[in-house]
Amino acid sequence: MNQAALALSGELAEQLRPQLVPTRCAAPLYEIADHLTALLDTADMCSDDQRGEIEAEIMEYVSAQVSKVDAIGRALTFFEDQQEAAAKEVKRLQTRKGVYARAEERLRQYLAYVMETRELAKLKGTTGTLSLRAGSESVEITDLEAVPPQFKITTIEVSADKTALKAALKGGEVVAGAKLATGNPFVQWR
Repeated sequence: MNQAALALSGELAEQLRPQLVPTRCAAPLYEIADHLTALLDTADMCSDDQRGEIEAEIMEYVSAQVSKVDAIGRALTFFEDQQEAAAKEVKRLQTRKGVYARAEERLRQYLAYVMETRELAKLKGTTGTLSLRAGSESVEITDLEAVPPQFKITTIEVSADKTALKAALKGGEVVAGAKLATGNPFVQWR
């Protein structure tokens, strides 16, 4: 490159510098925000010959803050997308698991039918043996009302009507055992 081209590339770099992502973007968001606040607080106190330099630095930090917020937003969007993709994959795998579970159950029922009708207690293979076992005993309730009381379990579920409680508390009513609570702050990305 000749000297004129080098000088031109240097001038071009200086002109493009404000448009480039500042190196300050690598700083944590709190540092960018704190420094920007300090610059804004001191901008009115500086002399006229310092004002241009301060304003340029303010613009650099504003750009860095915008870039940092955009990067954080992209990260939040990425994490949300990954959660959605993982949820879809879990659903797909659960469906697939169900397919295999039903196939296994059908095969076991078929094997039990064949072994029962042929009166075979065992079928030996080279890597394992299939055995027909009697089903385990269980109690089947045919009519719950007819079951005597000593064999019944009564459960009572008590819960609070949070919608009604919230309306009453917001209306100024004092309700024993309940209070309005504010959840943790939530960062939203739009």
